[in-house]
Amino acid sequence: MNHVKRTSALLMAMLLIATAALTGCGQKKKSTGTNAVQVPSTATPTTIDVEKLYKEVHPMVWKVTKGDGPTVYLFATTNTGNGHSVAMLEKVKSCIDSCDIYGVEIDNNAFQLDNQKVNEVRQQWVYKDKDKVNNHLSSDMYSKASQFLAQNNNNPAAYDSFKAGYWLKKVTDTAQGNIVDITSNFNMDKLLSEYIAEKKMEIVEAEDPIEYHTTYENFSDDLVNMEMGIFFKDQDKFTKNIQDRYEAWAAGDEKKCEELFMAQFKANDGEDKKLVEEYTKALCTDRNKAIASKVEDCLKGKKDAFFAVDVTHLLGSDSVRTILEGKDCTLEQMKFSDEYKADKK
Repeated sequence: MNHVKRTSALLMAMLLIATAALTGCGQKKKSTGTNAVQVPSTATPTTIDVEKLYKEVHPMVWKVTKGDGPTVYLFATTNTGNGHSVAMLEKVKSCIDSCDIYGVEIDNNAFQLDNQKVNEVRQQWVYKDKDKVNNHLSSDMYSKASQFLAQNNNNPAAYDSFKAGYWLKKVTDTAQGNIVDITSNFNMDKLLSEYIAEKKMEIVEAEDPIEYHTTYENFSDDLVNMEMGIFFKDQDKFTKNIQDRYEAWAAGDEKKCEELFMAQFKANDGEDKKLVEEYTKALCTDRNKAIASKVEDCLKGKKDAFFAVDVTHLLGSDSVRTILEGKDCTLEQMKFSDEYKADKK
């Protein structure tokens, strides 16, 4: 496992504030004469040939049931993408349409409208008592990060009071934005959010938004320095790993996804195992428990739910799926038809 593979997972795991013909899922799609779908306004203005891409994408969705309770669908998402994400949304729409509840890690739209929570997060992003980030990053990492941000039209001095974890997030997000053909404008979470808003579905959050948006800022200095060092060691591999992960996700290749995504939670030669454990606990273990708990709550209710969570939470030995199976839930991976039938306008 290359060191860069874990660092790229950092930006895959979180979203910044500034930012379907499914077998057995109920509703059927209605046919129309067009094969193209206009990308939502927040994405790069273009038209995607969904019919072509529809056969290339294979969503990873698991149907979860327990006793006579309602059905919960778990959909593995990612927050980077290209036109394949648009086709992926089309493919799971009938499944979403069969549900009353949309489950998500956090409702970022609601969060941004809550000024009190936004301000609390912003306060946690910065140091107190006039402390500066150069007291927390090594001189080498501070120099490299400052140079990188300046080269990408950012003023590093403007972030000197921000915590080291914020710098790590800023650097990796900036690097992701430079990748050709992969953009946050097409991330699955954003496309889903717009569709859910259009349908006005009930939204259930699995996590606390303040804790979610301050995860990086709570990383220890040692962890941030290690992860930043991994990034600057080989930025080309960082880029390639993001592209490889997205391709595996779009293809629905669970084995490849587990290889690429979950290796981040294993210490490589020369890495501090305790720091990797800190990383794993913050971004995976604790959050998996929270998501699984919310799914269980829905299974005790009366309404079917569609949960969209990052793919990392649905893979590995401590995944949401594993937790639910340990709670006597039944999980069945769904199969999708490759026949595209566009919605009527």
